[in-house]
This record gives sequence, C-alpha cells and structure tokens, in this order.
Amino acid sequence: MFYIVATPIGNSKDISFRAVEILKKVDFILCEDTRITGKLIAELNITSHLLKLNDHNEDSMIKKVVSLLEEGKDIALVSDAGMPLINDPGFALVRDIIKSKHHVTSIPGPSSILTALQLSGISTNEFCFLGYFPRKANKQIEFIKKIKKIGMTAIFFESPKRIINTLNVLKESINENNEIAIARELTKKHESLYRGTLNQIDNLITIPKNEIKGEFTITIKILEIPEEIDLGLQKDLLSFLNKGDAAKVLSKLYKLPKREIYKKFPK
Repeated sequence: MFYIVATPIGNSKDISFRAVEILKKVDFILCEDTRITGKLIAELNITSHLLKLNDHNEDSMIKKVVSLLEEGKDIALVSDAGMPLINDPGFALVRDIIKSKHHVTSIPGPSSILTALQLSGISTNEFCFLGYFPRKANKQIEFIKKIKKIGMTAIFFESPKRIINTLNVLKESINENNEIAIARELTKKHESLYRGTLNQIDNLITIPKNEIKGEFTITIKILEIPEEIDLGLQKDLLSFLNKGDAAKVLSKLYKLPKREIYKKFPK
C-alpha cells in the first residue's frame, strides 16, 4: 500500500491522528530531507525507516519503490511540510505506482496554500495555484498576464531573497488598488499576515529587510478593468493636463498601471 501523507506546515500539533498511525505502521517513509522529517518522526516516536526522494533521484527511485511495493511493503510519501506533490517531488513516482496497479491513497492535512487563502480576506470561490513567481523578467510578464487572463484569485510562493523585488514588479505591472495578502511562518509562533492594496503593502510589512526569512505565500486578485479607454476623455484631459497628470487620472479611473496608459496615448 502506498500512502501520500500530509505533515504540518509549522505547528507539529497539526498532524492528524490518522497520519501518525500510518507513519508508524509503514515500512518506509519517503521524504525530501531526512533531517527535517527525522525531527518530526522523533517527536512522534515513529521508527519507520526514511528514504530520500528529491528532484535529483526521483527517476532512479521509481523502480526501487515499485519493487518494494511488489514485495508487500507499505510506504508513505511526505514532503518537508504540508501536502506532498504540490510544487514538490513525487508526481512521476505516484503516476508510475498508479500505472503499476498498486493501491494509492491520501491522508489529507495542512496546506499553506489553503491556509493562506482562508486568511487572506480575498475571494475564495475561485482560485488557482501557480507555484513560484518566476525569476526571469520575460517569464514574470507572462506570469502576470496569466493571472489577469484567468480572472480569479491567484496564489503563489516567493522566497525571502526575492520578495521585495517581486512586490516591486507587481506594483509596476498591476493597478495599485489590487488587493494582496502576504503570509509567512503560517501556524508558527511568529506567523505574519499582511493584507492591503499594492500601494499600501510596503508600509504594512514591518519586518526589517535584514530579518526577512521563511517562504512567503502571496494571494492576489486582479481587478476587472475596461478593455478600452474613452479616447474622447483622453483627448480632453490632454488638452489641459500634461501627459504625466493625465496618466494619473486615467490610471485611477480605469485601474490600469500608468505605463499601460502611456502606451495608449497618441504618438
């Protein structure tokens, strides 16, 4: 039997009774980092043998795990925190186990994605998870376009080293009145949640830059905007305002970044 087991995202007391029962019963626990999982199972008095599974060795581990299952061994897959497979290793392995007709089941539990969404104060009816914010500028533009096109609440991760730059990119590309929620250290002692609009967020984040640590989970909803600007209004504004001031007015009115407004001005 193969089990996909959720582990706490911060507070170790969030693990379910069933998860503990399964982790005690299985012969092997597949994990990303034996040090992190080792601390958790030691706290829970679990003695099951740990096997490392990561992006580098997943292909080579598939045959070994399937072979162990064929021998009748019970195996659990965990991630460092939360629900396995969500932006973590293991998908190729689970897919092959399913193809080999071995029974797979999930032991659900904590998820930083759903926890951040619940606490965001942003619409929860429709949402999507998009992994990590891209590092390259061209990919960042594509990423933001995707969020706009989807038209629903978007959730993504960012590292502490890049969070400030990412917020600056968002502010340059999306209307400053868009709601955003930023979560870190969820369920832990120093849990932090920052909610507001993009133009407020710098003043809301109270962590000194040299102390920013821990993965961030960002929730954002892109406001609906008119597709076209009223050209008559644009012409009237430009007749008595300079381009900069006219862009500010139209940006507020149409909820568009100023740089998008400038593109629509007559050459």
